[in-house]
Amino acid sequence: MLIAATVSLPFTLLAQQGKVGVDELLASPESYLGKNITVEGYCSHTCPHGSSKMFVRGEGRPLRVETGALGKFEKPVAKHNVSVEGVLKEQRIDEAYLSNWEKRLSAKKESCDSRENLCAADRKAHGGESTAEKTIAAYRKKIEERKAAEGKDYVSIYYFEASNCEVKE
Repeated sequence: MLIAATVSLPFTLLAQQGKVGVDELLASPESYLGKNITVEGYCSHTCPHGSSKMFVRGEGRPLRVETGALGKFEKPVAKHNVSVEGVLKEQRIDEAYLSNWEKRLSAKKESCDSRENLCAADRKAHGGESTAEKTIAAYRKKIEERKAAEGKDYVSIYYFEASNCEVKE
């Protein structure tokens, strides 16, 4: 079995093998959007509520991988090197998205349902905030900063929708 330290192979070696490392993918995600590719990395976490997403990493920040048509990831993928085939997608977080999220939160508070808070892996991947309210405030700040710097009034969240997943031994 490979160890996590060996996951981040040089981009040229991975490209020759028809694969992309997580760090290379996240360094220039726009060039991979909508394309069917294979990503290799270390599965640092599988979400316990349904195993419908995992976080795969190289040396840097993690990439959220969702099961898509697979249904769920099997528990043995956690703490293993994986090869995941699928499509990179973009979720745009803008003011309309955040306002809708706040409305859902308000409705859930009225019904005593507070499960809107993010799991630890999601928090770490998206800025480390502990509650949905703090995450919304952090996104508003990021949107403001991006609009000032790039003229874009949204934040891009890139995630990978898997069509196949293999544990590397």
